[in-house]
Amino acid sequence: MSDHLLQGKTGTELAAEMKRLKPTIPIVIVSGMVEEPEGMEHADLFIGKGEPPPIWLKKISDVLQKSRCQAAQSKTKGAGLD
Repeated sequence: MSDHLLQGKTGTELAAEMKRLKPTIPIVIVSGMVEEPEGMEHADLFIGKGEPPPIWLKKISDVLQKSRCQAAQSKTKGAGLD
């Protein structure tokens, strides 16, 4: 999870770097901006700081669940069980 406005780069630039290193790790960008920033194709989720906590929790839970499902599918394919 990263803020979008960082010193020296943006959260989406950080997301791109992280995805190159660890493509399976879900990346969440948080920002005071209302609209998704450019470069979000490298992140898994955008959350606006103005959104209420229950929405944050639901969105993050959904991203983590999706990540777990993808990891399980990768393990199944790697074991020849697909």
